[in-house]
Amino acid sequence: MGSQTVAFEREHQLCVDLSINQGRLVTSNAKGYLPGHPLVPLEDGEIIPFIEKELLTPSLNQMSPWLWLLAVPKSTHVCALHMQIVRGRSIIVTEDPEMHAVWINNRVFVKPLPPYLLSHAFWSYLVYPPNKLSDFDQTRRAQLVQASLGYIRTYVYLIKHESDLRIAQREGLVPNSLNLETWAAFIRDFQYIEDHQVSGRYHYGELRLTRLNFWAKPLLRRWHFRKATWQYAEHFARYFAPLLFIFGLWSLILDSMQVGLQARPNWQRFGNVSAWFSVATLVSVVAVAAFLLGAFGMMAGREMWYACGKQIRKRRRRRRARAAQSLKTGAD
Repeated sequence: MGSQTVAFEREHQLCVDLSINQGRLVTSNAKGYLPGHPLVPLEDGEIIPFIEKELLTPSLNQMSPWLWLLAVPKSTHVCALHMQIVRGRSIIVTEDPEMHAVWINNRVFVKPLPPYLLSHAFWSYLVYPPNKLSDFDQTRRAQLVQASLGYIRTYVYLIKHESDLRIAQREGLVPNSLNLETWAAFIRDFQYIEDHQVSGRYHYGELRLTRLNFWAKPLLRRWHFRKATWQYAEHFARYFAPLLFIFGLWSLILDSMQVGLQARPNWQRFGNVSAWFSVATLVSVVAVAAFLLGAFGMMAGREMWYACGKQIRKRRRRRRARAAQSLKTGAD
């Protein structure tokens, strides 16, 4: 923690609602909550857990030693917002930190900058805690600082031009009151943040969701990193094109074999190969059909299991509530 400093000057802060009084965060509006989050009071026990959920990327950090398999190993590999549109991608706002700068097909996910990260006082609160902390708390704050630095550094590349700033404001990613000069004064020093100062996820730039979902199985022991499709038809549609291509090739090969056998019925070895290939094709078709049916059954079964489990838990809570109410009534 001692090697960390606040990355920007106080006069360049874009949120002036926070200050530090006797080692505590306070707001100028006396409402006592974190800017942009009215349900989060300015208490250590509330702020730190909330910020951890808002900014930490534990799954991507766990995958970070292997992210070179699926992404360019450069933290600067983040397209500006106007280039995202040039590439035909829609900008989708997400509050999930692990989906920030992740893209799939014609969509790219971007997490808006929360107002508290634009405050110099908040960064001072993170970097220079007023009281001596335990090793555990120091580690938590260090992880938050690293995640915050890496996250804001991506905006150095997302917003490079006036057009990028206008797009960001239109999508609600940054405050509408900004102009390019004030934004540049705030973000300028973040471009000098180095990879060793940020969490593992931010050693990389944009990540492709399809590849994350593929590698989540061996690296995270999960079926997927994040769901990319929500309908059965969309999920199975991605298999149709490659399967049609493979079956088309098999069909051409089988037709060619049939023509060859008719033209040269005395080709014994060719006949044997054709027979075995026909059997292999039949087995493959059955295996593919079984896989698709099995996948459908597993997806439907998981959803039914989740729904049934939810209903069972709901009924248990109702029974407990009735039992507690009966005990209370009997005591009265």
